[in-house]
Amino acid sequence: EAEVISVKAADRAYVSSDDITFSLNQNETTKTRVDYSVQISSADPVPASGCIYYKPIGVQMYQSASISLNNGSASKWVSGLSVGATYDFMLYVGGATKEQTLKLDTASGIELTRVEDGATDYTGPYDIVRTYKMTSVDGAEELTGSYYLQLQYQNEYGSYYNLGSSVELNADNGYQATVSSIERSSTLLQPDMDYTLRWLLGKSSSVFDSSAEYCVYEAIHTAKAKIVLEAGDNGCNYQNYTVKLDADDIINVKANNRNISLYGYLKKESETQYVNTNSSCYLSSYNDYSNTLTLKNLEADTRYELSLRGPNRKIEYAKTTFTTPADQRALSVTSADTFIDNATINYSISGFGEQTTDYILCYYREW
Repeated sequence: EAEVISVKAADRAYVSSDDITFSLNQNETTKTRVDYSVQISSADPVPASGCIYYKPIGVQMYQSASISLNNGSASKWVSGLSVGATYDFMLYVGGATKEQTLKLDTASGIELTRVEDGATDYTGPYDIVRTYKMTSVDGAEELTGSYYLQLQYQNEYGSYYNLGSSVELNADNGYQATVSSIERSSTLLQPDMDYTLRWLLGKSSSVFDSSAEYCVYEAIHTAKAKIVLEAGDNGCNYQNYTVKLDADDIINVKANNRNISLYGYLKKESETQYVNTNSSCYLSSYNDYSNTLTLKNLEADTRYELSLRGPNRKIEYAKTTFTTPADQRALSVTSADTFIDNATINYSISGFGEQTTDYILCYYREW
């Protein structure tokens, strides 16, 4: 049997944030490292340990590291950070918090800036378009040679994946490039969802976080999907829908010959849980992004909610409700022709739809 334990948090922190000095500095030799120090000045007893949380601004999840204090003091570092990014640091000790932000400068004196031009800056339901320009900071050497810009996205588990290959920046394009995720990668983003994008700039066509000369993090929320659902033929135990991708959303998807698979989930209006119908709809350039979704084995005279979902079966692309008609199917025997060892039964039916999955079964017995 499970044991229930009740606890009560302290009414207040036993360390005041005013008594905490929290200092940060980028290491001069290793630019991907930040050195920090903590000093607690208090007449009361101070804690022996604490925790520091840190993340680039634009990233949703914090990383953490524990710290040990000796008479209220500690000096340590965080390594493996991204140059060019601005970090949010939060110290937690004794129930109190102290926050700092720090931008990590690059050793090479370059910067990467987003060009927010309406014609080349777009966040849709399935893709993004961005323009980035590379410059040198004041006092740094003039840009020469080639650099490479790599777009990545962070998945739900915190790992980063490339969206296509890198783009070359050089004097010919003015060290500026417009990147379309759907042009460079077959991976489509999910609509109405938070993402963290990471832009890495390096001197090799294969750019990694550890070798990047500059890094930019960007938090985005993709647009909602525009799916058109048109009710079609139906019966007491089935319902058809024509599923179409909205005309505006087709443009980028079709231009790059991408496809979208959608899956039907149903629940009765009186229920709370959706059930996978095992019915899917494939939208591609071959069917002009319009296809039929068939829902089978339904109950007559019942109101349903349909949720159309994407590949991860979590994101809802469209939603609608419908009611199946009453069961008015009927069968009658019109005549029977009997012979020595067999018989022919003639019958008529009514109330059956064009796409019914019903069967007519005949039973007989000997007298």
